[in-house]
Amino acid sequence: MTGTQVSTDMGRLAESVAAGLGMRFSEPGQGRFTSAVRRVMVAHRVRTDRLLQQLTWDEDLVRDLVSAVAVGETCFFRGAEQFAFIRDEIIPEIRERRAGSPIRICSIGCSTGEEPYSLAILCAAAGLSDEVQITGFDIRRKALARARDGEYDSWSLRRLPPAFRQRYFIPTGRRFRLRRSIATQVGFHLLDVAAQDVASPDVQGGYDLVLCRNLLVYYDQTSVSRIGRHLFECLSEGGWLITAPVDPLVSRIAPFATMTTEAGVVYRRPAAAEPAASARVGAAPYIRPQGTEPWRPDDCRLLSREGPT
Repeated sequence: MTGTQVSTDMGRLAESVAAGLGMRFSEPGQGRFTSAVRRVMVAHRVRTDRLLQQLTWDEDLVRDLVSAVAVGETCFFRGAEQFAFIRDEIIPEIRERRAGSPIRICSIGCSTGEEPYSLAILCAAAGLSDEVQITGFDIRRKALARARDGEYDSWSLRRLPPAFRQRYFIPTGRRFRLRRSIATQVGFHLLDVAAQDVASPDVQGGYDLVLCRNLLVYYDQTSVSRIGRHLFECLSEGGWLITAPVDPLVSRIAPFATMTTEAGVVYRRPAAAEPAASARVGAAPYIRPQGTEPWRPDDCRLLSREGPT
């Protein structure tokens, strides 16, 4: 068998694996996925004629395949405008609606923890640490282990000004460790969002805010539809969902209310007293609060309009 034939056969096998996982890749990403499949097969000592069958029962194999192709690039406060919208619009609305009850937040596809910890820092800067419960979910065990460790290099903190590094991190050589007051705000759990419902044993009534960013873009339409319905069902009445601009829209998958904002499209699960039809129509665009300017990724005002103390 020639090298070209081997490459073609491996490419076809990788396409079958992607279909089995409910994933999709653009032309540039197919080569990377094929290479990832080959590496995982070697690591698991799986023969080509057994791979597809083993995917039906071997959860570790599935997790390692998804982990091998997912882009792990992240940093604290990635997507600054979305965090600004959470601070200015979502958190105040939830506090008013829930009237003193805990605010329940989760980050799906949390990778090594930068996103849920960013939410914890944002809430701490607003004096809300005692009012929030934050959970991070990811399919990768190694990523979750790093998240629980709570130690990061300067690249992960590149969008934070020095004042915030000093306020929320402790230098440890060339790295930075989250202060315990922030680290203890977040719990982490293993989750394959394509195969499992989004749930947490300590959350009843759903999440008030769910971030699922830069994850749906990897999945085919069937998987996106299934995940989108799970996301709707895991929200509390009136709960918010934020995806990334690159993610496919989920507005037609479930009866979300949608809003076009400077931070992108955001979704809500209408409250029981709110007619779904009227909630979906004419959602006003987000208008930046009067007297403020656009937030830059390295702007201290991202976390607190008064700045750090």
